[in-house]
Amino acid sequence: MKSHHVRKLGTTTAVIRVFGFALAVALLTQCSAPVSVRMEKPVAPIGSPAPRATIDVLLASIHQSHDRIVRGDDTAIPAYNYSVARLVEQIERSGRDPWHQTLASGSFKIKGIAPPDSNPLASQLVPTDTLDFRGEYAGFESKVAGLGAPIVEGNSYDKLGHAEFRKNLPIRNLTALVRFDGGLAKLELIDPYQVELVSLGGRSHPLAADYGAAIMLAMTKARVDKLRLVRLLRPTRYNDTANLNFLQPYDAKRIPVLFVHGLDSTPATFAPMYFKLLQDPEIRKNYQFWVFSYPSGYPYPYSALLLRRQLDQVNREFPKHRGMVIVGHSMGSMISRLMVTDAGDKLWIKAFGHKPSETKISGHSRDLLTEALIFEDRKEIDRAVFYSGPHRGAMLANNWVGSIFSRLVKMPGLIADIRNSVSPSPLPTPPVS
Repeated sequence: MKSHHVRKLGTTTAVIRVFGFALAVALLTQCSAPVSVRMEKPVAPIGSPAPRATIDVLLASIHQSHDRIVRGDDTAIPAYNYSVARLVEQIERSGRDPWHQTLASGSFKIKGIAPPDSNPLASQLVPTDTLDFRGEYAGFESKVAGLGAPIVEGNSYDKLGHAEFRKNLPIRNLTALVRFDGGLAKLELIDPYQVELVSLGGRSHPLAADYGAAIMLAMTKARVDKLRLVRLLRPTRYNDTANLNFLQPYDAKRIPVLFVHGLDSTPATFAPMYFKLLQDPEIRKNYQFWVFSYPSGYPYPYSALLLRRQLDQVNREFPKHRGMVIVGHSMGSMISRLMVTDAGDKLWIKAFGHKPSETKISGHSRDLLTEALIFEDRKEIDRAVFYSGPHRGAMLANNWVGSIFSRLVKMPGLIADIRNSVSPSPLPTPPVS
């Protein structure tokens, strides 16, 4: 008996050690940023002015390159783009405002022109040729060579993943261009999602763009990937991170693609796919990308309820958006499946054995259960894509790893109240995959 006890204790200890090691690996992984950034000094084309040249010198250089391009010499484009980027930097450093008034500078006057939903004076304009991205996501570049200096306009990186990110996009991709009209230098900020070709001196050129830079830079600052484990174990603490957000300026003409992440995950999981999709010009032209972020420690029917609420808000804010494609990964597939399911009262009857009218539950618990279990399919969703979805359950949910994680996850108070007021519990533990 004693030796058996020792062997049993040893096995238990080994299991604890393995689990502890796995948890430590998960924590350490979250400490390592999937993408980081450092500022670098861009390589200047031959004949370009010094990086910190004055605005007068930069305008003269841009004008010279501009005239060569107009005459058909496209070899001047690299020098033109470089000087335009440095002009944006110098205007940022000087604190001058060409966006609301015309500025005199040497032989030229500068007039800034920005998209109506842009606010360059209140934002930071960062040329992307100064950003050196590192890490596992850094290899997914979505760039287009052409005319102009790609920049990132950002006024707050920490809002990534919060409600404000949807309507007031705090970070976005733009491209800076300078055109001359006599002595007037027009500094234009152009949205590359809306404009692909630009004209200079009657000749058409592709607009240079760096489509992935804004979200990649935001990820280095906001670190939404660090929300993975903490939102699984303590979901209630992160209620305010359950939001549907846009990854680019809203466009009523483009089809929304909504990504829904899985257990112990965040929208950062979709970053490689997102950056890869942006490389396709037809996809960029016809689709826009949204993400639903939520604490994955919630039972997935409750997370589906939160998503339906977010969709209701989006429909109120943007009533003319096109039918969307929803893409769910792992447990996100389960949530997405409920978006295209007309449940009626079937889930309620399966949970309680009685119709809603015959079930004795009242107050807040009944309201929440009704919203979570009785719903129709979402008419705004045209297509659903599931991958790695445990629609028939997952073996991991029933083994020792799933059991330990289930004990570690702190059940939200609102879910516990329902569990205590009704039996059996209608909100199942989320499947692990």
